[in-house]
Amino acid sequence: MTIPLAPRISDTLPPITWEKLPADFVLPDEPGEVPAIVMEFISETEGGEYSLNPHYPYGKWYFYERILQVPVYIIFQPQTGELEVYRLVAGKYELQKADENHRYWLAEIGLFLGVWQGKKAAVTAHWLRWWEQSGNLLLWGSERIEQERERAEQERERAEQAERRVERMAAQLKAMGIDVEAEEPIYKYLDKIKGRMALPTKRLKLLSKDSYRHCLL
Repeated sequence: MTIPLAPRISDTLPPITWEKLPADFVLPDEPGEVPAIVMEFISETEGGEYSLNPHYPYGKWYFYERILQVPVYIIFQPQTGELEVYRLVAGKYELQKADENHRYWLAEIGLFLGVWQGKKAAVTAHWLRWWEQSGNLLLWGSERIEQERERAEQERERAEQAERRVERMAAQLKAMGIDVEAEEPIYKYLDKIKGRMALPTKRLKLLSKDSYRHCLL
């Protein structure tokens, strides 16, 4: 996902020696431009996410708030599922409140951000997930594949059920002494039969008008 850029940093800010900054800092592609959102995941070893150290190598909080002036700073603790979203207000980060669904609206990208607990790649944990403004969860690729597999399986089951219904219909006609195979095809009734049976035309027994009426009795 592409994160939009915030306005350029003021030329009055202290100069930064970019190549000397720690590797785990989120840095702009070019000096003078910053991302609109920075997300930090806290590991078992605290990495200065809350540090206000104003001296090199700088605390991350200080760096994002005072130097880069990133509009949105997000801190997530995967072990506990704690999510904090801060917005830059008058040069200071302010903690934002989640909505009734425990999600945060990020206008910069037009999505809600929240914590989802469940399984991914055989790992049950707390995961950051995105929701559309309508409330629909954005699916991972693996979830989309599974969704399509389930849809295909449901279609297959419906087709098999429809085929069994047609076979029972043919058996009823045969029990009444009607030779289904010898009946003259009547195509004007096929659409009705298809609608009732949810089966492609080529899978239907071709029934005469009288046969069709009898089998529905």
